[in-house]
Amino acid sequence: MASDALDDDEWDEQQPDLGGGEWDDEGELVEVANSEQVDDEDEAADEDDDVDEADDDENTVIARTRMLVDRRAAEITAKAALEAVDTDWAPAVEVDIAEGIAAHGPPGTKLVSARCRTTVCITEIELPPDSGSAMQMSWLAAAGLRRGFLVHGRGESGAGDRTVAYLAREGYSLP
Repeated sequence: MASDALDDDEWDEQQPDLGGGEWDDEGELVEVANSEQVDDEDEAADEDDDVDEADDDENTVIARTRMLVDRRAAEITAKAALEAVDTDWAPAVEVDIAEGIAAHGPPGTKLVSARCRTTVCITEIELPPDSGSAMQMSWLAAAGLRRGFLVHGRGESGAGDRTVAYLAREGYSLP
């Protein structure tokens, strides 16, 4: 009885050459590992893109917020510049603001200026370096007024931060 089975050498000779090298288990594993590594690198690059996009989004939000804050501060400043000084109200409120900040501000807080008109006061306050407590106090209460718009800014290296308080007279609101 003759066997129709081919031995390995005969089988290899009868297979068509499909181009490319022979595949062995190790070669296949290397290819899979390389493709997974490439996939991992692609995913990491995509994640980096997501982080970059998130940074861009955050930077866009920060820039837009800064623009809105600057615009509002400019509107209030322009309105204040058009007002006359109410001599019965403004000087007394400027003193109240100075005393309130001295009494309630963190140690080292300095009133740079307080300019009151008829319906609005613009006050600039310099905070001591590293004064985290300054962000937790009520500047409106310290100034003795209920309505206001506060703009906090970082000082230069070694200098304290600054806060500009736009304060509305009782019975009035800011633009």
